[in-house]
Amino acid sequence: VSTPGKQFRIRPGRNTRFNMEGTHIIATKPGVVCLKNDSISVENMKVIDKVDATTGHIRFDGIVSIRGNVSDRCSVEAVSIEIGGSVGKARLRSIGDIRVGQGINGAVIQCGSSLRANNMVDTQASIGEHALVDEFVTDSKVYCGSTFQILSTSGYVSGGETQAGSLILVPNVG
Repeated sequence: VSTPGKQFRIRPGRNTRFNMEGTHIIATKPGVVCLKNDSISVENMKVIDKVDATTGHIRFDGIVSIRGNVSDRCSVEAVSIEIGGSVGKARLRSIGDIRVGQGINGAVIQCGSSLRANNMVDTQASIGEHALVDEFVTDSKVYCGSTFQILSTSGYVSGGETQAGSLILVPNVG
């Protein structure tokens, strides 16, 4: 026996509004459409090859997409951050999600929503919601508002501290 479902409502987020009749959500500026939980927003997007001494610190009111790496002593602040490469001893700060294609080594991270990375070494991360790591976390301090999970069956956590608001899923602890 199933229970009847309820109507799902999507509300306007940043840079969006309802039309006069309240039946449609309209963008108030051009950009990338983002759906997060029950709200839809429109964000600016900046694409960068890499972040290092030549680019300096990056601060952007929107989504920052970095094709390569973020070098030591650099910082990136944005609504959402996507990094194709790795992150060194840098600072990342986002009110939304942070996704790192490769590893994070020695970084300090503040993430309002969820963090996804291949691995973390010697990293301090404060994450509002979920942390999903593919391979391993070593000698790091990771604090999550909701869940912490290592995805690989051979993955592990070793050294440091790991805290989560609701659930920690780790196949191996070293």
